Amino acid sequence: MSLRRKLIAFLVVVLMVTGSIGLYSFLAAKKELPPEKEAPEVVNYVKVREVAFQNVETEVEAYGRVGSSQPIDLLAEVGGRLIMGDVPLKEGQNFKKGQLLVRVNDVETRLNLQARKSSFLNLIASILPDLKVDYASSFPAWQTYFANIKTDSPLPELPEITDVKEKTFLATKNILSEFYSIRGLEENLRKYHMIAPYNGSISVVNIEPGTYVNPGSNIGRILRTDAFEIKVPIEAKDIQFVELGKRVKVIKGEDESNSLTGRVIRMTDYIDPTTQTFHVYVSVENNQKQALYDGLYLKVVIPGKMVDNAIEVPRGVVRNKGEVFVYNNGQLGSRSVSVIKNNQNTYLITGLKEGDSLVTEAPLNAFEKMKVEIIK
Repeated sequence: MSLRRKLIAFLVVVLMVTGSIGLYSFLAAKKELPPEKEAPEVVNYVKVREVAFQNVETEVEAYGRVGSSQPIDLLAEVGGRLIMGDVPLKEGQNFKKGQLLVRVNDVETRLNLQARKSSFLNLIASILPDLKVDYASSFPAWQTYFANIKTDSPLPELPEITDVKEKTFLATKNILSEFYSIRGLEENLRKYHMIAPYNGSISVVNIEPGTYVNPGSNIGRILRTDAFEIKVPIEAKDIQFVELGKRVKVIKGEDESNSLTGRVIRMTDYIDPTTQTFHVYVSVENNQKQALYDGLYLKVVIPGKMVDNAIEVPRGVVRNKGEVFVYNNGQLGSRSVSVIKNNQNTYLITGLKEGDSLVTEAPLNAFEKMKVEIIK
């Protein structure tokens, strides 16, 4: 009897729980659910720029090394003892144009030349009586010429010879051959003296004064200091914009207002196999306010050729190496463009239409046909 009561009590509990659940479900179904809230629409904003073509003047920026425009190796052309000139033969020594840098002992050569001139004087003196008789019209000129010959000075030019017979007479007397032989010796004497061809400084000294030199000995090296060249490597993609004769800006230091003016004087028509660049040479004169030195690296800005019907845009505008977004009726559209020139911060492009709305700032996840609004 006790078991039967327990079973009945259990069934009553189950029926009560089941009834409660059913009643709750019935009442819940009768209750109206609140309306679902619509998710707010995400608005993407872009900045645009109306395309207006113009003729754009390009610039090519690069860095180059300053070098002397005329470095010269001092090579001995004759043999003898080396003697100091007007300035000490020391590295770093400055000199002026026309100063004697160094010379080779020329005493013996100079005395031999003076002896030849004395013999030439004798030849002229021996023909003066014949000239006075047979070529009276030429005699005064030859007499003056004889008086002007100095053994320690360069030989003056011969009097003008217009008569064929007179020329034949002078040739048979060895006047002409001796004259040109002496001229040759005078030219050889100049090889004993090394005269500065420009203002500059001595950069290398290989042989000290007092040493005996042979023909071909490398005495040293000099550099011009009043005119320099800058060797500028230019990438192959930019060489098309560089023109000979263009005036360029040479910037020394960080301050771009602290600049010099140079000029493109030549460029190679081949690529350096090591750097894969062309070499452009810029001439620039030195001055005391902004002194240049051999070996400096300077920034060079070269105005390039004009590009017609182009537009310059920030580099971030161009994506996928040749595509840009344009705004079209509330959506993004994609256009292919040609990149004419890469600058440090911008691209020079063509391929758009006049009046297109070029997107200059877009969302990071932008895609074609994305709905967007223009932000002013």
